[in-house]
Amino acid sequence: CLMHNYDDNQDMIKAGLLGDGVVRELEHQFGDLLHNRYRCLSVTNATCGLAAVLRCLRPGNVIVPLFTSPATWAAVGHAGHEIVFCDIDPVSVCLSPQAVSRYIDKSRPQARQAVRAIVAVNIFGHLSDLMSLSQIAQELEAFLIVDAAQSLATCLSNVDELSLADVAIFSLGPNKWLACADGGMIAVKKFDLWTALIRSTQPVQRQLLDIPHKPVNPVHYNSRINPYTAKQALAALQDIRQRCTRCQEEQSAIVAELMDCGLIEPLPDNAHLAFEPLTAIPVKRLDGYYLDELPVPIYTHLTDTVDLPETIRQFCHRKVIRQKPSAQPSLRRSEQ
Repeated sequence: CLMHNYDDNQDMIKAGLLGDGVVRELEHQFGDLLHNRYRCLSVTNATCGLAAVLRCLRPGNVIVPLFTSPATWAAVGHAGHEIVFCDIDPVSVCLSPQAVSRYIDKSRPQARQAVRAIVAVNIFGHLSDLMSLSQIAQELEAFLIVDAAQSLATCLSNVDELSLADVAIFSLGPNKWLACADGGMIAVKKFDLWTALIRSTQPVQRQLLDIPHKPVNPVHYNSRINPYTAKQALAALQDIRQRCTRCQEEQSAIVAELMDCGLIEPLPDNAHLAFEPLTAIPVKRLDGYYLDELPVPIYTHLTDTVDLPETIRQFCHRKVIRQKPSAQPSLRRSEQ
């Protein structure tokens, strides 16, 4: 019925139903944000996007940080790979290159043959150590993928460093910088990978538009973005840099006031930190403001099989409140 309501092919293109119109414009503008270092492809959500990328690789092992959203692990499993958990850095909370190196040294030569990708997750405003991880990935002839579902602002502040990765995955879901009901964005460097993603995630009409020289794949696993979602994301994209800057300023002001009150300790200097981690935002309770401690991922039962010395140290060094304040501190966002 929907197709019948369109008078001609041009109306369908304008609506984005063929992967053109607002869908194509969103991908182009997102690519501009990343200084055109990547080709961008919009999909249903970030998890599907990560799984789609991994399905383009031969079955093998995929290294992921222990501390991340279960969606990262789910994508690896859905793509048919084996998950290899490695520890996180005690300060940045991101994947530790040292932990990855220890795993490789321990499992040579199998690691060189089996590892297909390293997935680095940017979290709490920190950028992963992509320089070190990219060197390891090149040694293994594996892809370096950045799960940036929670870190668009961080990536926009560090595009040169981000471009060390082969792929970056962004989320357009609720509570994200480009908050929509759903949606995700895949940013890829290699044309062959982008072509493979078009054939595996997009309907036949889009395949014909983008890669007419390739035979269509009629049994694709359709993960294309909803055109309405693309329209929402395109509107939110117009002032994204200004919103990132405002957020950075607000975060800095709150952190400064909390430090003045003696409630938190500063993290070590980090040139790649776009703004202070969200864990520095106080949580309001009846007895005043205090900071939630980050949960050690004990509920996954991974602590029984994974060595966590650095992870445990990381939680000891996080910004946590020293003591609950006797009086509520004056904070600029106290009403929020």
